[in-house]
Amino acid sequence: MMVVEIRGCGLAGVCVGWWLWRRGVEFCFVGERGRGASWAAAGLMNPVTGKGMNVSWETGRFLGEAKRFYREVEAELGREYFRESGVLRVFRSGEEREKFAGKRGELAEWVGDEFEEVEGVKGGEFGGVCWEGGGWLGVRDFVRDSLAFFGEGASGEGPVVFCEGAKGLREGPFSFLPTRLAKGEILTLRGPGWGEERILNRGGWVIPLGEDLYRVG
Repeated sequence: MMVVEIRGCGLAGVCVGWWLWRRGVEFCFVGERGRGASWAAAGLMNPVTGKGMNVSWETGRFLGEAKRFYREVEAELGREYFRESGVLRVFRSGEEREKFAGKRGELAEWVGDEFEEVEGVKGGEFGGVCWEGGGWLGVRDFVRDSLAFFGEGASGEGPVVFCEGAKGLREGPFSFLPTRLAKGEILTLRGPGWGEERILNRGGWVIPLGEDLYRVG
């Protein structure tokens, strides 16, 4: 029996698993569960990023597909994982605000509310803009519940799909490829009484999880 072997038990691996499952293809997962970037990731989906305020590559097409995919999985598992939300970019200086003004035309598709001043945020005196179309995914819960849904899977011989992330680029058959790995740091913090409900982006970012908990990175 042909069984596709998915090497890696993170977000990429389970997404491949859902694709195969819908098509009736047998598969199994190989790799350690509970460790790796997907188990720590904040899952932020931001359409406009970086100091240059650039639209992420193919984001218009990818975001629509991602939302449709996650809603289908949510319907299957009976739980919400993806939360749509604007991302409030808080300008760090007057120069950054002027840069936005100069690029506003090309960013128009993603521009929501604009603010002369962002209240309740340190440094908010320069104002900001809310990027529409973003949100965040509860990556750990999504991966954990997907793996539980699929179970152990069948065994057999078949093609291999590598979904090992940075580990797979440092060692194994793809280690010869040039890479530029970026290390991030993410904390889960409690902010009693803050009450912030917006995703904030000002150099770093903050995602409100509810009940005074925030993901910060």
